[in-house]
Amino acid sequence: MNKNSLLTILLSLIINLNTFCQTGGNQNRSITGVFIGKSFGEFANTVSNITPYTFYYIEEDVKDLKVNLQLEDSNIREVLYIIFEKTDLKFSIDNENRVFITKGTPLNLRLSSSFFIQTDSIDNGLKIKDIDRSYSRNKLYVIGESHNQIDTVEISGSVFGYDTGNSIPGAVIYDQSRTISTITNSYGEFSIKLPSGRNTLFIQNLGGVTERRLVQLYNSGRLDLEIEENIISMDEFLLMSERNANIGRTEMGVQNLNISSIKKIPAVLGEVDIIRGVLSLPGVQTVGEASVGFNVRGGGADQNLILYNHSTIYNPSHLFGMFSAFNSDVITDVDLYKAGLPAEYGGRLSSLLRVSGTYGNKEKIKVNGGIGLLTGRLSIDGPIGKNTTFAIGLRSTYSDWLLNFLEENTSFSNGRANFHDFNFNLAHNINDKHSLRLNAYRSKDGFQFDADTLFSYENLNYNASWVYSAIPILNN
Repeated sequence: MNKNSLLTILLSLIINLNTFCQTGGNQNRSITGVFIGKSFGEFANTVSNITPYTFYYIEEDVKDLKVNLQLEDSNIREVLYIIFEKTDLKFSIDNENRVFITKGTPLNLRLSSSFFIQTDSIDNGLKIKDIDRSYSRNKLYVIGESHNQIDTVEISGSVFGYDTGNSIPGAVIYDQSRTISTITNSYGEFSIKLPSGRNTLFIQNLGGVTERRLVQLYNSGRLDLEIEENIISMDEFLLMSERNANIGRTEMGVQNLNISSIKKIPAVLGEVDIIRGVLSLPGVQTVGEASVGFNVRGGGADQNLILYNHSTIYNPSHLFGMFSAFNSDVITDVDLYKAGLPAEYGGRLSSLLRVSGTYGNKEKIKVNGGIGLLTGRLSIDGPIGKNTTFAIGLRSTYSDWLLNFLEENTSFSNGRANFHDFNFNLAHNINDKHSLRLNAYRSKDGFQFDADTLFSYENLNYNASWVYSAIPILNN
């Protein structure tokens, strides 16, 4: 080789080396450039082109982030610290120059040194001891050798507790995808047949958490399992609904039913029946089928005083006793006095049934309704101005069609039966201690079996009350 050839080769190497150093071969990790008014996405794209770093982030997290920097041979970490200084963005950089940007907490890129290590395979069994329980669910346990693989293998072993080392009887071991399961005996031992290959075993301790183990099966063998023994138990809770009612009120023999409890009772023909809710209380019996009357502790049905918003209701039923006279949409609660009636409600020997109507809500107008086989109902309640609320309930029947199913030429075949009722309640708060309440209730029943005979009865009540409370009135 002559001198000219050698000189040419050296010059070529110098030129290529200089070019490599200037471009960095895309390996120069320092950042140089002017980034004024750039979005973070533009900054990341530029840096990715001139350095080996690749950025991973959610665009929504950085959409409002601007970069205003002039850099010269700057370190990537220092630059990112400056950019993210007044934000909650964090970054992590792994060994492959990947930059992960997250909100709040930086991404943890470190794993246990044994995370991806597969256990040693043996011919006749595998004993799991001293394994970090944090990663045991992700390890692959291999039983047998691949060159001796058979179609179906039988795995046996025992289930122990991590902390105590005691055997766990009654633990369930199953393969969810193949619906194969077994249960440990009184000594914590089990045996299960599985197809060879990759399987996922679930171990469920009675009342505890479910563990998972990944196994690669080539031959039959032994697999002892250690699982958590923690029992999932509920915290203590107390039911204290009206626990002081029996000792905190002066009345005796009083039971209360709110409308939410009454509505849980099965409805008859689409109607929630207040009286049938009362029949669920101890000491109260029905007077018979297809009737809403009731007897309390041996008394007669006529010995009960029934009040709706302080007005007497003489007949609490509609349509031959099939429905009660109270529209459940405008009722709040029911009090039944079975003993010790207050003196102001004298005149009855057996009981007092006091039904309280709602006066509406203070927030907005609400409409409620329903259609049944024989009846339809509609209720409206809400505010009128700042200090006044109202509630209106309407209910009627279209039950004549039922009598048309009766045989011709009978006294009932051309009969008619109908009812309707109307409720109106109004409450006005004068101040935080005084309120005025107005109530109106009307119900009417009519039925006809013969052309010349007509029966009807009705309830008509109006009342006004002035309510004074020593405690400030918070709501109606």
